[in-house]
Amino acid sequence: MKNKMIIKNQQGYTLVEVMIAVAIFAVGIMAIFSMQIAATRGNATARETTEALSIAQDTMESLLALQINHANINDRNGDGAAGLFAPTRVQVLAGGNALLPDGGANQPDFARRVRPDGIREYYVYWNVNNIGVNSREICVIVAWNSSGLMRSMKRVQLRYIRI
Repeated sequence: MKNKMIIKNQQGYTLVEVMIAVAIFAVGIMAIFSMQIAATRGNATARETTEALSIAQDTMESLLALQINHANINDRNGDGAAGLFAPTRVQVLAGGNALLPDGGANQPDFARRVRPDGIREYYVYWNVNNIGVNSREICVIVAWNSSGLMRSMKRVQLRYIRI
């Protein structure tokens, strides 16, 4: 006769319990992974917006430093207040990844392309409304093609009245 040991209080996990625990762990890891992706996308958007606002602010400051009769702060196309916000969001989206022309009807007074990091392009537009002989209303608009899976044109604007 063989000696058999009988253990009354066996402890451990069954295969089903282990598989359920692994499944719960996997769902948790997937949730953390998706949150990390969303945070990375949010950081990229914030960086681009900050860069665009910095470009807009630099442009506005350089325009405000000019003499009141300088060509860069005069209404070039004569559209006054009506054209102050050109290009509109619709025009920027329609233009896509290209600098829109300047100086014509329904167009910005001035346009230029900026590459602060040598990679990403920002499109800087500004419009002037001659309020009087010594007053100007200036609107600086910066547009760019956002990065990420859903690429789309973004736009920020600054407006200032110089008296």
